[in-house]
Amino acid sequence: MVGVHHERHIKAGAYYTYDEAAKRIKEMKGKQQRTKEQVLEVLIFIEAAGSLPNALQAIRNDADSVPERFRGANSERSYEILKGKFNEFIREHLCKEGINPVLLPSNSNITFLPNTFAKLFTT
Repeated sequence: MVGVHHERHIKAGAYYTYDEAAKRIKEMKGKQQRTKEQVLEVLIFIEAAGSLPNALQAIRNDADSVPERFRGANSERSYEILKGKFNEFIREHLCKEGINPVLLPSNSNITFLPNTFAKLFTT
């Protein structure tokens, strides 16, 4: 049960700087170029928001910084639908590809940091 909470809140995938994540995304096999561009747009959005909760709050507020595909939250119901689409997009196009949506700072000396999930919850 702890593993489920870890994956839900921390997300799966290793941590990268934007540049390293962008390299991995551009090298993804089986993804269309448009999808790769959307993934990069979402990463930039999350990084600019500062965190996933802040990104979700921007979606709730229908902020101008929100990628077009996640805009239009004009009620709690529409927000919940957009939040679900956003989280599913992250799971499908980032976490399953081994990239955590939370980025390391660009000015960091570290460009890659493994996620603790594999060490803690798999054998």
